[in-house]
Order: sequence, then C-alpha cells, then structure tokens
Amino acid sequence: MDDKILQSTRELIDEVGYPALTIDQIAARAGVGKAAIYRRYASKAEMAFAATMYEEQLPPLAGTGSLHGDLLALVRAFHVRMATPAARQLAPA
Repeated sequence: MDDKILQSTRELIDEVGYPALTIDQIAARAGVGKAAIYRRYASKAEMAFAATMYEEQLPPLAGTGSLHGDLLALVRAFHVRMATPAARQLAPA
C-alpha cells in the first residue's frame, strides 16, 4: 500500500503539478482511503517530499581532506537532487 501511495503521488505531481495535487486524487489513483494516507503522512507536503525523495540515499562522504570541502561536496550533491523537476515543484511548499 505504501508503494502505491508514493507511486501515485509521483505520477500525479508529474501530471498536474504540486499546487493542483490533492489527497483525494492520490487516494483514488492508489485505490486506498484518505484515512490510510493520513495515517502515514501528516500533510500533502510531507507525502510529496517522501515520494520525490523515494529511495534516495545520502552520497558517500567525499573525504576531501577538510571539513569545508566535505560540507561543500555534500551541499552540491543535495543541490543536484533538488534540481529535479519534481523537487523544484515542491521547493515552494
């Protein structure tokens, strides 16, 4: 059920965009009740974030030799992930 909810959320974000996304649409597409969604996610924003970051892992530590370099590499990797179309739609939320 969790996979259906997240997959439906990703599909609908691609189709209608985050602002037009509703819990009713997700529930209908996933074939679940709204209560099942609200038991898992406190808000539309939380669910959309979970759906777009699906199976995302933090990159391995860069090991640049300095804390500054390591943090910079981590921020750059995060920036690449947040530059995806779905993540850009969610950023204002």
